[in-house]
Amino acid sequence: MTRSPARSTPRYQTLADALLAKIQSGEYAIGGQFPTEFDICAQYSVSRHTARAALARLHALGLITRRPGAGTRVTAPNPPMRYQREIDTLDDLLQYGRAHRLALSVCERTAPPREIAVLLDMRAGAEGYRLFGLRSHCDSDEPICTTEVFLRPTRSMPRADLVNVDTAVHALFKVLDLRRIHHVDQTFDAVELPTLHARLLGEEPAAPALRVLRVYFSGDRTAVGCATSLHPAGRFAYSMRLTRRTAP
Repeated sequence: MTRSPARSTPRYQTLADALLAKIQSGEYAIGGQFPTEFDICAQYSVSRHTARAALARLHALGLITRRPGAGTRVTAPNPPMRYQREIDTLDDLLQYGRAHRLALSVCERTAPPREIAVLLDMRAGAEGYRLFGLRSHCDSDEPICTTEVFLRPTRSMPRADLVNVDTAVHALFKVLDLRRIHHVDQTFDAVELPTLHARLLGEEPAAPALRVLRVYFSGDRTAVGCATSLHPAGRFAYSMRLTRRTAP
């Protein structure tokens, strides 16, 4: 999580955005035939690999269907999820951080719950730093999730900044700087929204939500932070591509 300059958008994503705009404008009507990979390559002067990746992106968003022998057809003008993000590398996670903002309402020194203390390898009752707030897309004020972060104390940690709501976000980015993070363990599961989280997100208590738990590990493989985000149903989705590992 850092503020370094954004990398360029992948070619397939730019192409997917252009095709999405034509779907939303009605140029490619719902139920109608969508251009083939060959047609897209010719029209946009891209490789077949780029065209295929762009179509895969639109398919993942639920906008098109692809059936052998029947071609590709438009199924929806807009993604069913309000926001969707492909995150399967630390670079993708970095891009996610740049595209969203975190508004903190709680910054305090406190002992984490037992399950978080275990993940951070902290003894029971030991205090760390807790930050809690709402995350939203940079282009919208609507929150997409609540986020709660617990940090394991270190000597170099900007402790005073972490308990000041005006400086805590910057301090958090500094502690969880992905340029110095070795890896991040991610866990996804389904939960019910606690009452407080539901109220902040404008949802009903116990409404279904996607929980994303990330544990950040430093270069020496030490767990330094744990972030838990709760996304109401239909508010956000993560996507990832699975590929076959090739033999060395």
